Amino acid sequence: MKPFEIDRKSWHYRLVTKFKSWNPYDDQTFCTYASAVFWTLASLAFVYTASGAVVMLASMMVVDFVLGIYFYITTGFMMMGEPGTVFCVVLIVAIFLWSFMFFAKLKSKVNAPSFVSTAWHTAKNKYCIPVVIKD
Repeated sequence: MKPFEIDRKSWHYRLVTKFKSWNPYDDQTFCTYASAVFWTLASLAFVYTASGAVVMLASMMVVDFVLGIYFYITTGFMMMGEPGTVFCVVLIVAIFLWSFMFFAKLKSKVNAPSFVSTAWHTAKNKYCIPVVIKD
C-alpha cells in the first residue's frame, strides 16, 4: 500500500508529539497515529472539562464561605450552604477512586493474549498503512 504522508507542520502532528502520545520513531502506522490523535484530543477535553468543573465548584465554595461570614457578622448566626460540602465529598470520592485504580494497576498481572487481541494485532499488521513524515 501507498504510505500515508504527514506534514511536520500540521496541527495533529504537533499535538501528538507535544504531548508525547506518539513516538514517530517507534511504531509508524496510521492506526497508532490516528488512535494517538484521538486519545490526545479526548484527554485534553477531559482535563479542560474537569478543571473547569473544579474551578466552578471551588469558586462556589469560596462564595458560600464569604456569604456565610457576612451573614454571621450581620445577623449573628452562620448560614452555610451545600456547595462546600458537595465539593469536599466529590474530592474525597475522586481521591479514593484514583488510589483504588492506581493500586489495582500495580497488582494486575500480565496475562496471555486473548483471542480478540490476537485477532486485532493480526488485522492491524495487515491493514494499517505505514506513515511517512515529510518536512
